[in-house]
Amino acid sequence: MKRHIAFASLFLVAACRTPAPPAPPPPPDDHFSLAERLAKEAASRPAGTPRAEDVAAALGRAGVGLRSFQQVLARTVSARFCMAGHTDAGLAVSVCEFADDAAAARGADYSRRTFDRLIPNRRLQRNGPTLLTLTGAATTPAAGGEAARAAAAFASL
Repeated sequence: MKRHIAFASLFLVAACRTPAPPAPPPPPDDHFSLAERLAKEAASRPAGTPRAEDVAAALGRAGVGLRSFQQVLARTVSARFCMAGHTDAGLAVSVCEFADDAAAARGADYSRRTFDRLIPNRRLQRNGPTLLTLTGAATTPAAGGEAARAAAAFASL
């Protein structure tokens, strides 16, 4: 009986000294909620590129005031961060920040291949690793004028 107690005690001591198994890996990106994804994107914005807020401010100075300009999912075009809004004239504006010029070129190409046939009247313009997308410029003369001013303001950054 004493042997059994001694053996059990030795087993318990050994079990207590066994290291805990490693923590499971973080869940794949597919398991994050939209809010979690947006937070991750906001935390990983690239440096050295025109920021979406700076683009919005430049458009505002050019007379293209944006409404509901807010963060949207960047993953769709493999960007690091995106914001989108619209103008009173009906121009939709999207600004996406990419890690570098090559990533922005790939994102623009993907956007053209995927969305041009689905969404007419789009104009894509790059300024380094930042991509501006203007949609709906042909719908009204006012939206067309805003698109021209927006493109010029973006190019000047």
